[in-house]
Amino acid sequence: MKMKTAFFFFVILISVNACQNDETGTGTLVIKGVTAIPLQKSAMTDLSRSSQAMSSTHVMHTANLKVFIAELWVSQGLVTEDVYDDFDWYKIGENNELKLIEELLFTADNLPAGDYKSIKIAFKNTITRIAVYQSDINHTVEMQGSLNEENCGDETIITQYFSKRGNHSLGNDGKFRCDSRGETVRGFKVKPGGITTVYWKLGGPNSQLTDCTFDWVDVNDNQAWDCGVDYVGNFDCSVEGPMWTFGVDDGEEDLFIPNAVTDIDGNSYNAVKIGDQIWMQENLRTTRLNDGTYLMTREEYQQYLEDNPPAPPPTPMPQSPPMRAMQNNDTGLMAVYGYLYTYTAVATGKLSPAGWHVPSDEEWTILTDYLGNNAGGKLKSTELWQAPNQGATNETEFTALPGGGMILKTWTGPSGEVNSGYKYTGYGQFGYWLTSTDGWARILTYTSSEVSREYYHPTGAGGDESFLSCRCIKD
Repeated sequence: MKMKTAFFFFVILISVNACQNDETGTGTLVIKGVTAIPLQKSAMTDLSRSSQAMSSTHVMHTANLKVFIAELWVSQGLVTEDVYDDFDWYKIGENNELKLIEELLFTADNLPAGDYKSIKIAFKNTITRIAVYQSDINHTVEMQGSLNEENCGDETIITQYFSKRGNHSLGNDGKFRCDSRGETVRGFKVKPGGITTVYWKLGGPNSQLTDCTFDWVDVNDNQAWDCGVDYVGNFDCSVEGPMWTFGVDDGEEDLFIPNAVTDIDGNSYNAVKIGDQIWMQENLRTTRLNDGTYLMTREEYQQYLEDNPPAPPPTPMPQSPPMRAMQNNDTGLMAVYGYLYTYTAVATGKLSPAGWHVPSDEEWTILTDYLGNNAGGKLKSTELWQAPNQGATNETEFTALPGGGMILKTWTGPSGEVNSGYKYTGYGQFGYWLTSTDGWARILTYTSSEVSREYYHPTGAGGDESFLSCRCIKD
């Protein structure tokens, strides 16, 4: 969540294992806020900007929020893109005033037992930011505002729907529209006669909010926030991370691990537990090995060879270095599907973040054996694949995407000539994942529900390697 809108915009994501409700009876569900940000955090931030600010500008740090949650509902239906809201919703509670996060408490007794997949929150369009002076963390200021940032708050109700698919609103056609992938937390199970507690809090270990300062321009210079007159800006956020963190206490194992690891470039990755293995939920997108070594793109390497040509034959072409590529050289696709890497990059043993590694062919076999029939379908995302996306359920939350690859191929041209070289291929139809086992790769396709394996040019002179996606597994 970008910090410039994060102060007045909520993204809460409740996700859950895709189980059927096979239990009977009722239980109790408690949803409560948790004390937000320790004020000591502010004391650890850099105070150098304070002396540079004008007298009417104060360097601030958000310590908490007051929000107006009018009603809160839960459902066993899964909110997802382009689906109608025809779910059964169970009201957990209501609230009639602005409250600090830790003061929010909703309890429902006699809730039907089962697995709950979505939550609906009706917000009143008003919010109060509790901020502290960065130079004096004991001095707080309340800053009234609104969720939509367009006024100082009113009685308008803004309804948001949250699930493992993201933060949604309801369109005029009655179908859900995804507003943000947002933060994620494992969903919750209500057991007969049991008590389940869902916690949420403002900020977390990697939250932008807890690592963010901003300037409050006190137009009237009266040391008080005047909504509609004063304004904020010059956000300085050192960490990309969730505004919210969540926890669930229902006696079930937590299979989803938000922000499980961060690579050397600062990219944060969620993870999922499948059997006894913990996998990244996203493809790797680092531009460097974990020792800081830069990974050239293929274009950069070709330019290097032009600038530093090898000696004439019979001197062989130099061994290709570890490299990366982007599908169709598109940075937008890279942000979703990750970079494509060569086996040489994997073979360094330094491509993964510390504490993680590129899985071997055997570790992939452990995964597929554990999943059994329809293993590929259980791994594939239900979105972004070309139809028919055979068997896709994503019940493991692995969320495999069809990032394709850049592969050395031979093809026939329009005049019958035979060409060879690199081609981007498979985007939208295939996912190729490198293993650490000498060039073997695992493949998922839109026409199959299984996982196949194939050999892809593990090494080569002059860079004749395939570029494929990479997932990491925890050591």
